[in-house]
Amino acid sequence: GISAGPDDPRNDRGDDGLLLPDAIAETYLHVHRQHRSAWTWEVELRPWVEKF
Repeated sequence: GISAGPDDPRNDRGDDGLLLPDAIAETYLHVHRQHRSAWTWEVELRPWVEKF
């Protein structure tokens, strides 16, 4: 998830275990600006180290 601040216990996951707000915003803008010839309406964001 998104880091709530320096005391957030999820910070123990390391940099690759959290979704950074700037990265989420960048992905959102990419979807917003996608070319109409190849587009999606669904995006799933996960931290780099999350297993699925």
